[in-house]
Amino acid sequence: MAPMAPALILGIVSASLAAVGTGVAVVGALSQGKAASEASKAQAKLSGLQAEAEIRRGDQEEAALRRRTRLLIGQQRAGYSAAGVRLEGTPLLVTAQTLTDSEKDILNLNKETDAKALAYRFGAATYETAASAARTASYWSAGASLLTGGSQIAGTVSNMKFPVKTVQSGVVV
Repeated sequence: MAPMAPALILGIVSASLAAVGTGVAVVGALSQGKAASEASKAQAKLSGLQAEAEIRRGDQEEAALRRRTRLLIGQQRAGYSAAGVRLEGTPLLVTAQTLTDSEKDILNLNKETDAKALAYRFGAATYETAASAARTASYWSAGASLLTGGSQIAGTVSNMKFPVKTVQSGVVV
């Protein structure tokens, strides 16, 4: 077996390095996409949990407000009763206004709670979209690396000088 020409050896080494570099680039692109996707999914889950916590907080605050209103109305009635005032006319209007004000406060609380929860849910949806986009982008990046690396390898191989053996008078030269 004849020794290989230095240019041929250099070409083989160059093509091999290009193949390894392409593999590393593909794995890197896919790993980066997976990591970004997982991070976005974790953020989406956190945002969903924050939305649920906001709803629970709003429910608890509503219950507390309703308790305080019942206590206040009870105190008003007890005060009127102790003073010998009947629950009609102005005392009744005061109690009704207390209840109306409380319901307005509860309505505002519910609107605020719903808005905050919606913002968290919107954030979760945005993170889910980002997770999907990161994964897709990594596939495109890996594909581009494969194409670029394949092109480099093909260029290297096409420039390699393979020894040509010819047969002259039955003898391989």
